[in-house]
Amino acid sequence: SADAVYARLTPPAAGQPPLLGVHATTSSSFARIAADDGLRAMRRDAIHFSRLPLAPPPAAVGEAAAAAAAATASAAAADGAAGVAPADRTELAVLRGIVAGVRSGRRRGGELVDRVAIVVDVGASAAAGIVWHVSSNGVLLTQGGVGGVLPKRWIVRVTDVVSGADLSADLWPAGGQ
Repeated sequence: SADAVYARLTPPAAGQPPLLGVHATTSSSFARIAADDGLRAMRRDAIHFSRLPLAPPPAAVGEAAAAAAAATASAAAADGAAGVAPADRTELAVLRGIVAGVRSGRRRGGELVDRVAIVVDVGASAAAGIVWHVSSNGVLLTQGGVGGVLPKRWIVRVTDVVSGADLSADLWPAGGQ
C-alpha cells in the first residue's frame, strides 16, 4: 500500500521555520507553468520536490554528490566574478546542487536539462489543505489540489540556476499574485 512507502507530511508547528521544497524543471516547462494555474504532475502521479535545504545524501550517492558540490563551487566562484552578492551566491549554490544532484536534476548527454528551480512553501500549502507525502528516500510528493494543480500562490521564488536570474516575475507579469 502507499502507506508502506510514503509517510503523510504534517505542516510545521507555529513558530517553526518554513518547510520549503524545490522542483527542478526545464525552461520550456517553466514557461507552461507560468502561463497555467500552477504545477501539475506530468508523466508521473505526483509532483516531486527536494527538501530545501537539501538533506545530506545517502552514502550510496556520495560520489555523485561530491561531483555536484565541486561543480556548484566552481559556478559560485564564477558568480562572484560576475558580481552576484554573497548571500545570493550561497542560495544559488544550494539550488544548483539540488538541480544537479541525483534526486532532482536531469542531464542529457552531460548537459543540464533542468535549469529552473521552483521553490515552494510546502508547509504553508499543507496547512491550507494540500496533501503532501514524504517518500522513503526523502522526496516530497504532492498530487496538488483541485484538478491536480499545485497553485502558483505557493511558489516562493523561481531561479534560473545557470544564469542566476530571478524568474519569479514571469509568474505574475501584471505584478502581484
